[in-house]
Amino acid sequence: MLGRNDPCHCGSGKKYKKCCLAADEQRAREGRSAPVESQFKDLPDYKFWHENDFIEESSSDWQSNSADREDVSDEEIDIFADEFEDHEDLDKDDEGGAKPCPELSELFDEQQTIVEKWIDDFPNHYEKKNPDDAIARIRQFMNDHPDLFPYLYLEESTLFELGSELARRKQWSKYIVLLKEIRQKHPQMYQRGFEYFDQDLILDAIVTGDSVPSYFDFFRNFPHHSSDKVFEIIHLLAWTNREKELLKFIEITSGEKWYLPYEIYEESELYWPIFVEQIQRMDSPDAPDLIAEQIAALFKPRTRKVFTDSHKLNIREGIEWARTAQSDWDITQCKDLRGIHNFYQALAWRFCAFLHRTKGIGWIKSRYLANRLLDYWTDIPERKRPKKTFRVNEAHIDRHIAVRYRMFFCVDGVRGAGLIEAVYHLADFLAAHGYQAEESTEEIHALCGRLHARLLKAVEPTDAALQLAPEFPPQY
Repeated sequence: MLGRNDPCHCGSGKKYKKCCLAADEQRAREGRSAPVESQFKDLPDYKFWHENDFIEESSSDWQSNSADREDVSDEEIDIFADEFEDHEDLDKDDEGGAKPCPELSELFDEQQTIVEKWIDDFPNHYEKKNPDDAIARIRQFMNDHPDLFPYLYLEESTLFELGSELARRKQWSKYIVLLKEIRQKHPQMYQRGFEYFDQDLILDAIVTGDSVPSYFDFFRNFPHHSSDKVFEIIHLLAWTNREKELLKFIEITSGEKWYLPYEIYEESELYWPIFVEQIQRMDSPDAPDLIAEQIAALFKPRTRKVFTDSHKLNIREGIEWARTAQSDWDITQCKDLRGIHNFYQALAWRFCAFLHRTKGIGWIKSRYLANRLLDYWTDIPERKRPKKTFRVNEAHIDRHIAVRYRMFFCVDGVRGAGLIEAVYHLADFLAAHGYQAEESTEEIHALCGRLHARLLKAVEPTDAALQLAPEFPPQY
């Protein structure tokens, strides 16, 4: 087995850890991805796109991705073109600014020998699958050689493997205690992978009732963080209905000025702050147009560019849809993709209001579950149109989770569990409105239970779904 400090196998002359280690680990993860979908292949009708769900659209103008920018004018594109380039540069280090991965100084030969000996001994020891002994070894080196501890580069793989093993043994709390200790005593090492470790600590804080914002400080101090991990934490906070913590986290990670995309969609900085303002005004006597203007004026000082008419329309329509009842349940009457897009957007807003007002679920989680359904409904193949409005198809939902929510060699349990939860409540939503789906309410509830059981087999041992929703239906 090639050691971290051995010459790299590619012949570059660099140490393995400084050259191809990360790429090799990535390939190893991808190589282990095959078993994930095996959790989703036990259904007799295992197809991604079912012929009973979609029909062919002959029009050459019917493109599945055209709805996103159909109403964006050339003027608006010009407005945002330069700003988009600025947004892309946010990941670059500013001169003199705090850097998340500072370079370590070169070690003396004697120090290098100490580090290499520990690294060489540890894998052989860890293969015995004794996490308690592994923790003891880490802790001993941390105390005996505090100045050398960052040179172990535990954040590259060792801590992740240790956390997974402890989670499999139902001893995840030991991993959390170790992370907190490293975070406090060795912030220089911790900050190199803080987005990943703080995500685990935030999850633990949610489970135990600890303070979630106490783990936001690294995101504040080191703004050049991974946007993927930021959005994973945002999804976690939304799924658990943590409104105050969610808004605080978005404020910290967004910087002084918020980026304003063409559309205010879920993976944008303004989405949840605007949603909170919408729901606070939902029952006001003000007209939707006025509310849209008020919200635009509220956020104008914090945005990199002005709100356009399209942004205001997005806000206004959300208010209108949530205030009105669903009257049309037939998606086949929509003439184009924009009509389908608006149909599902309206339905998602009404479903969100139903969850909050009838089911008593918090507004943030209600919207998050509605978004999972919206994501599923608008997952339409190229040049196809939905044949059925709701597509409550077990194999289709199953495959959607396996493909759309895939993360390396596992699936994202938060989004997967969110979709299954949403489908569970959709059955009650349809029944409450007198709409009879092809499957009965009881049948839909049962298929959700089966999907949830399979989901838990396809997630990381440390995934939030295992911690927060081990049973189905989840308890609030």
